[in-house]
Amino acid sequence: MRRDRQLELLTHWVSEHKVVRPELVRSIYTYQALDFFGSAFRTGSVQKLDKLHKKSKATKRIDEFWSHSWQKRPYQKVLCLLFLKNGFAASLIGTLVASIVYTFMHAGMLLIRLDDEINSRGEHLGLPFLCTVTGTLVAVSTLFIWRSRSKVFLDVCCIDQVNVKNKQEGIVSLGGILNSCKTLLILWDETYIERLWCVFEIAAFAHRNIKPRTAIKPTLLGKAALAVYAGTPAMALLNLEMMHIKYRLISSYVLLGAFVVSFYWGVASFRSYHYSIEILRRQLQNFRLQDTKCNCCTLGHVGHDGRTLPCDREVVERCICNWFGSVEQFELFIVPLLRSTLEKELGQHTFPYIYFLVVFCPVVWAGMDLTAGHRWGGWWMFQFTGYWLGVMPATAKVGLYLSSYFCRPRRYKVCDVLLNLVIVLVMNACFMASLYAGTVLNAKGRWMNQYTKDMNLRGCLLFVTFCLPAAMLFGMPVLVRSVRSRVAGTEQNSV
Repeated sequence: MRRDRQLELLTHWVSEHKVVRPELVRSIYTYQALDFFGSAFRTGSVQKLDKLHKKSKATKRIDEFWSHSWQKRPYQKVLCLLFLKNGFAASLIGTLVASIVYTFMHAGMLLIRLDDEINSRGEHLGLPFLCTVTGTLVAVSTLFIWRSRSKVFLDVCCIDQVNVKNKQEGIVSLGGILNSCKTLLILWDETYIERLWCVFEIAAFAHRNIKPRTAIKPTLLGKAALAVYAGTPAMALLNLEMMHIKYRLISSYVLLGAFVVSFYWGVASFRSYHYSIEILRRQLQNFRLQDTKCNCCTLGHVGHDGRTLPCDREVVERCICNWFGSVEQFELFIVPLLRSTLEKELGQHTFPYIYFLVVFCPVVWAGMDLTAGHRWGGWWMFQFTGYWLGVMPATAKVGLYLSSYFCRPRRYKVCDVLLNLVIVLVMNACFMASLYAGTVLNAKGRWMNQYTKDMNLRGCLLFVTFCLPAAMLFGMPVLVRSVRSRVAGTEQNSV
């Protein structure tokens, strides 16, 4: 009887979104949570846990609540958060520094290795790749040390893990803490929807918000994006080195091999990423609260010290019944919510155009290296800017479509490897087509000499040619969705 009374009081307290003490609403800055490659996500000693908690501060409002499962290895979550929180700043600062280096090179204040014989013919000058190397080093450094100051809630930092009483009070106050958060960021992996407390966090956040701001990011996102991010500068550097080789056939084979090496892991990661989304859709179709797991039930409600553990499931289910009327009503509410969020944020729409501009910034840095000491600097800058804004995003979009369509793992590992290679080769064909367009419009293109010899005009034509496929691949889906939504709205109004 006493136990039931305690359980009822606890359920009522959590359901009302109350906190035991105001100072339990705590946050930590993003950069603190990601310090030392996300050491907060890796379990440690009592001293480490105490130090993490002391980093958090009491607050009234929290920008993001990071909801995640502890069942998977942490490096994927860390890579995902690094890309989401620091990726844009890394590319922006890398480009800024590369631009400064380019200015110094162009003004003759930095040494450029010139070959007079080649220079007299207007060929590539054998540059030291200062812009690309400097931009890459600065971008990578910024990715890991950028001090993002948005306030986030991370359970291991903001709930005292050492003092048992404080930890219990923090867990009981989770509803009130969620009430202070603007956005719920779900770091999704295949174990997430199976964990009872993860589902509780969604329920508590959705209950207090008419239009809850939820964001779902699969943890494989960071691994996939950073694989491409790492391959791009390597490809750009090799492309610069191959441009002055006399034997074009050899350079073409070398570039093909470099393209495969640079983007193979990206394609493999994106196939895994899209398959994880397929798993999520399947999990939502079969979601039942009773199928979720919690630590206390796994341990048989007996702690390591032999004491009886209270059942978290009873508290969570009673809270959900208080909020939504019944468990069944909650399931009917939460599945469409997650599915709509899924359709908005995952699949092809996970990677808006701006993401590709962030990932492919090294292409512009390579263009700066080539432009700084070349007779046709304007033409080369048009070409490499076209690569950045058009060719590379369009090529990556083709790879994304193919990775999404062929995302399911094959029966044999060798088939997966071959399928990845086929997708990379299709992407390479798109890239080589753009290189061919560049040879038609360059100074040696006799066909274009009939119409104009102005290299800046040719560069402008090449830039437009490069950007058209990207405009179609990224613009058409947006246009189609806009037309569909208007048609649906018109039909509803007519009814």
